[in-house]
Amino acid sequence: QLERAEMDDVLSNILAEALAKGEDSAIDAMVPHMRKLAHNRDDVTAALEAVGKGHLVRARKGSEG
Repeated sequence: QLERAEMDDVLSNILAEALAKGEDSAIDAMVPHMRKLAHNRDDVTAALEAVGKGHLVRARKGSEG
């Protein structure tokens, strides 16, 4: 299972690539996998918020219901 520090590392790497390309799709694609592997699923949201990508979680929640 992934701990919060590992999520930060993964997101930082993906974020760097996504920002270079100007897209969020790589980050958005990883969110379900990170939630599945997370020790604490709320850490995924916190990690996304920390890198300024919390809107991806909010958008996903809005599309679920």
